Amino acid sequence: MGTRAEWVSELVEMTGTVRGEPELSCWILERLADQVPFDSAIFLPLPHRPAPPIALHRDKKYMQLYAHLLRDYARITEGQQKGQLAAAVTGVYRDTEVFSATERRELPLFAEIIRPQGITSQLVAHVKFRGERCGIMYLSRHGRTRRFSAAHEQALAHLMPAIALSQATLRAYGKKPEQPAPLTPREKQIAFYIERGFRNHDIAAILGTSARTVRNQVSRLFEKVNVTNRAELVARLSRPT
Repeated sequence: MGTRAEWVSELVEMTGTVRGEPELSCWILERLADQVPFDSAIFLPLPHRPAPPIALHRDKKYMQLYAHLLRDYARITEGQQKGQLAAAVTGVYRDTEVFSATERRELPLFAEIIRPQGITSQLVAHVKFRGERCGIMYLSRHGRTRRFSAAHEQALAHLMPAIALSQATLRAYGKKPEQPAPLTPREKQIAFYIERGFRNHDIAAILGTSARTVRNQVSRLFEKVNVTNRAELVARLSRPT
C-alpha cells in the first residue's frame, strides 16, 4: 500500500494519459482498494444518468439490479435525502451512520438494490468540483463483520479533492474541440492573403473590392473561426484537422 501522496501523484499522471473518463474511473476504483479496502465498488458518472456505471467485482446480477433502479428511479431512491444532506457536509458518508436499521431494512434502495447484493456497509462519496457533481462512488463491503469505520471514511474524504479535480480536468480537456463551419470560397481567399501578410487595402485591390468591404469580411471571418486577430487566425488555420 503506497502513501496518500504517492496515490495522488499516480492519479495526476494517469489523468494525463488515459483515453477517457471510463478508463480513469476504473483506475480510481481499482487503486482505491489500496487506501480503503472494499469488496465491490461502483462509479456512477454524472450528470449523464443513465450512463453505464463502472463496476468492480460484480457479476451480471448487479447490472440487472441497476436496470431495475433506472426503470423506477424516483420510487427506489425515495428517502435518500438524508444521504444527500450528509454528502453536502464532507462529500463522504457511511450509510450505517446516516440511515437507521429500520431505514436500511425498509427503504426501496436498500431492500431492492443493496441487500440483494449482500452488501452490509457502504461508503458513499459525491465527486464534486466547484459545487458541481461529476459522479458518485459507492464502495461496498459484504458480511456482517466487515463494516467501514470512521478511519476509512476520513481516508476517502482526504482523497476526494484530487479525484474530483482529475475528473473535472479530463472533462474539460479530454473532449475534441468543436470544429468551425467550413469557410466559403471568398473567406478562403481572404484567409489565404492574410496568411501571407497582406493588409486589407492590398486584399481589396487584388479582389477588386473596397477596403471597407474586406474589413467587414475579415471581422466576420474572425468571428466564425473564434479568434480576435490575424496572428490567431493564422495559428488556427495552420493546425492539422
